[in-house]
Amino acid sequence: MLVHRPDLWLETLTTTGQIKNESSQSLILSHLIEKLPQELLSNVLEITRQIRDQSSRVSLLRQLAQQRPELFTETLVTIRQIRDESERTRSLSYTIPHLPLNFLPEVLEITLQIKERSHLTRIIRALIPILPESLLLEVLKIARQIQDESQQVIALSGIAQHLSELWSETLAITHQIPNKFEQAFALGNMAQHLPELWSETLKIIHQIKDGGHRAYILINIAEKLPLDLLPEALKITRQIRNEHTSSLTNSMTYTVTRMVLAMKVSESWSESSTGKGQSRETSSRSRIAGMLSQRLLELWPEIIEIIKHIKDETSRKNIIYALVKNISSEQ
Repeated sequence: MLVHRPDLWLETLTTTGQIKNESSQSLILSHLIEKLPQELLSNVLEITRQIRDQSSRVSLLRQLAQQRPELFTETLVTIRQIRDESERTRSLSYTIPHLPLNFLPEVLEITLQIKERSHLTRIIRALIPILPESLLLEVLKIARQIQDESQQVIALSGIAQHLSELWSETLAITHQIPNKFEQAFALGNMAQHLPELWSETLKIIHQIKDGGHRAYILINIAEKLPLDLLPEALKITRQIRNEHTSSLTNSMTYTVTRMVLAMKVSESWSESSTGKGQSRETSSRSRIAGMLSQRLLELWPEIIEIIKHIKDETSRKNIIYALVKNISSEQ
C-alpha cells in the first residue's frame, strides 16, 4: 500500500522523527531504510543526525551509506567520536565489511588508536577478508605488536590463511600460551587449516584441569575432528565423569559431551556408507544420530539449570552456543 502512496511514507518518517526514545526510533528507521524510496533517504539522514547516541547513529549511517557511499566518510568520523573503546570497536567491526577499499587506510589509522588487545584482534579479524595483500602486511605489523599470546594467535591465524608462511610463526607463539584452555582453543582453530595439529590439540585438552573447559572445546571441535581421532576424544570425556568436585555438573557435562561426539560418529558413518547393500546400515546410523539429538533436547531443561550456576557469563554463553549448534534443526 505504502509503495503507491509516497505521502504516507513521508508521514511515517515525520511521526518517527517525533519519537523521543532513541532506541525505538533507531529500530524503526533501520527497518524503513530498506523499504523507502530513494528520494526520502535524505529525510532519514536528517533524523539520523539528530540521534545523540553515537553507536545508534553509526548503525543507521552504515545502512544509508550502502545506498549512498559518500556517507561512509561521516560514518567513520562518527566512529572516531565514540569514547567507549568497546563500542567503537563494535561499530567499526560491523562497518568494515561494507567499506569501499579506498577507506581502508583510514580504518587502519583508527585501529592503531585501539589499546585493548581483544578489541584490536576483533578489528583485525574483520579486516582480513577484504584487505589487499599490500595492506595485509600493514595489519601483520599491528598483529605482531599484540602482547597477549592468545589474542596474537587469533589475529595471526586469520592472516596466515592468506599468507601461509605465517603458520610456523603462529604455531610457535601458540606453544607459548601458558593457559592450557586458551592454548587448546587456539590449536583447535589452527587444526581446521593444518589437520596435522589435531592430535596435539587433543593432547593439550587432556591437560586442561577444568572439566567444563575440556567439554566446551570438545563440543566445539566435534563436527570438525577427523573420525579416526573421535575414540581419543571420547576417552577424554571419561576424565570429566571421574572428577569428584561438582559431581552433578560433571556428570551432565560428561553425558552431553559424549552424546555430541557420538552424534558426530553416527553422522560420519552415515556419510561413509554407500551402495544398496549398506542402505539399512546407513538408515540405522542416521536414526541413531537423530535419537541422540532428541535426547540432547530432552536433557535441555536440566542442562540450562546447571549452566545457570556457572558464574562466568562468557563461559555460560559459549557453552550454550556450542550445544545449540549440535541440535538437529529438524527436531
